[in-house]
Amino acid sequence: MSNSKCDKVVKARPPRNEAKTKLKALRVKAGKTQKEVAEAAGVSLAIYYGYEQGARSIDGAKIITLVKICNVLGCDLKDIMENKETIKELKEYDTARMTYA
Repeated sequence: MSNSKCDKVVKARPPRNEAKTKLKALRVKAGKTQKEVAEAAGVSLAIYYGYEQGARSIDGAKIITLVKICNVLGCDLKDIMENKETIKELKEYDTARMTYA
């Protein structure tokens, strides 16, 4: 038996959380750095980084922080949320608003 590194079985990393990948994709699409988004949202870079990496749930952020993030990224609130029930409710909210408009 060989002891080379090539003979070892390497386990694949688990897939990244869809929400954190989505938040980063929105930021990159908007052409913004993490620092720019954090400053615009009024949060520290560490907090924003935590949202983007999935170490901190964006669902627990203050509504004003969420709105500021959406404004700088040019997206809707439902685009950055992680909780499926929250996303569903936001979609229903948007539909209801369109009905009454």
